Amino acid sequence: MVPGVTYDVSAWVRLADPAVFDISNSAHVDDYKFRLNIKQSDNRGTQYIAIDDSSFEDPNDWVRLFGQFKYQPNGTVNSLTFYVHGPAPGIDILVDDVAIYGPVDYQTTPHTTADFVRAAGRQLVVGADATPIRLMGVNFNAYGEEDEAAESVYNSNNYDAADYRRVAEMGLTVVRLDLWWKLFEDENNPYTYKQEGWDWLNKNIVWAREAGVRLILDMHGLHGGFQGPGYDGDFWSNSDYMARTKALWGEIASRYKDETVIAAYDLFNEPAPPTQAELTDYTQQLVDTVRGVESNHLLIVEMNYGDEEGTPFLIDDPAGNVMYDFHQYNPWRYSATLGLPLRLWGLWHPLPFRRRLLPALQ
Repeated sequence: MVPGVTYDVSAWVRLADPAVFDISNSAHVDDYKFRLNIKQSDNRGTQYIAIDDSSFEDPNDWVRLFGQFKYQPNGTVNSLTFYVHGPAPGIDILVDDVAIYGPVDYQTTPHTTADFVRAAGRQLVVGADATPIRLMGVNFNAYGEEDEAAESVYNSNNYDAADYRRVAEMGLTVVRLDLWWKLFEDENNPYTYKQEGWDWLNKNIVWAREAGVRLILDMHGLHGGFQGPGYDGDFWSNSDYMARTKALWGEIASRYKDETVIAAYDLFNEPAPPTQAELTDYTQQLVDTVRGVESNHLLIVEMNYGDEEGTPFLIDDPAGNVMYDFHQYNPWRYSATLGLPLRLWGLWHPLPFRRRLLPALQ
């Protein structure tokens, strides 16, 4: 193992005798957990490092434990032990498929220029014969709050290679991978990008490629906090944040300009600026930044979520490779699982929804 490198660690575990679990006792759901840990002995003594813990609802199920371990030895390492705890002393467990993986060996996917997804009129196409392609997929997200550390994503077990395979098995073609500025940059060290962030992104590209699906890189969490209706951060009043976001997109474009697994760059998730003019101007700056580096990738431009009408606007892209995007939530009780069971009281007039669905260019 290499000092300073982060490794993925996983194991499958289940109860040897499911009868020991009392499914009628709700307290057992929290008490009955499997735990994956590491014991490291070096010059500092013995350290116990928690990797993952998971409870279960069905005692007959296998449970996957998964997490990350950054190898940081102090002097000579006398022993490094990976072990799984059962829910309580005296309860036998079965363990299978214990594995540890180092960083993926990422290499750009072999390609021709025609292998990039691109806009052609009102369609997306790919290949030398410009075959129409429909991107159908899901979001993958591994963080929750702005005050979390980047390690919450590096160490997340929200998804892994198996989940990319499940996406493909469902007949879907793309994963919209939510990016967060903290993955790549620290607040106290601007414009210096962290290798852990690139390792994380490389891993997701390889997982997507092996599963046969594409990625949309979505800048979901920008410097200064998340966007969207009700946003109260200071992105739009902080020129440094705006400059750092542009620089980050320039770095991403430089690193992945030849990667065809990436279907598109979604420049800015649900922007909520003070005015439409500010959004139009800044989005154009982002487009110009990326196009100053590469012209291969489709760019996704989202509408103004601070504008009740979602005013359409057009961007000048010298590559002519832009897709305009809207997120249609209304009525909230219809689109959000938070509103289930669906109770659509009253009458819904179609005009406001049709207005939001109008293309930017008719």
